[in-house]
Amino acid sequence: SFRGSYFVRDAEFSPDGRWVAVGSESGDLRLFPLGGDGKPIVLRGENAHIRSVAFSPTGDRVVAGTSEGTARIWRLDGREDPIELAGHDGPVTGVAFSPDGSRVVTGSLDGTVRVWRITWTELLEYVRGNLKACLSQDRRMQLLAESEREASRKWTSCQQRLRSPLHQ
Repeated sequence: SFRGSYFVRDAEFSPDGRWVAVGSESGDLRLFPLGGDGKPIVLRGENAHIRSVAFSPTGDRVVAGTSEGTARIWRLDGREDPIELAGHDGPVTGVAFSPDGSRVVTGSLDGTVRVWRITWTELLEYVRGNLKACLSQDRRMQLLAESEREASRKWTSCQQRLRSPLHQ
């Protein structure tokens, strides 16, 4: 058994049975190893309560639905910031990956169900088209696969654009 100082909302086994993902009111997702010692991996979230969790079919990603109406997808190793899926007007109480791992379905107390395509190409297009802040040069290289030169140029351009009088 696992014990924490938080109210647990959902728990799910990984496909290989090595982990249990626990979503709680702490806002963080905890991955507890099974069959041995070891501390949980804590995937940091926002302040929103986690209402539902699910592993990808390959077990390398986990999705969590939140009380803010968003879902977040983390890599199991926690090496990247989560990808946030926003669009519901109420808490996301159900999440699941499609059998091939290319889509996520979310269900909300707002009465809607959404299907999200999560192919890398589509995510890149979404990120590039919907950024409201400037990504650092390092993050542009990591997340958008830009060269160092291109990332530097675009970061500088973004900073200048946000400082212009039209954006203040």
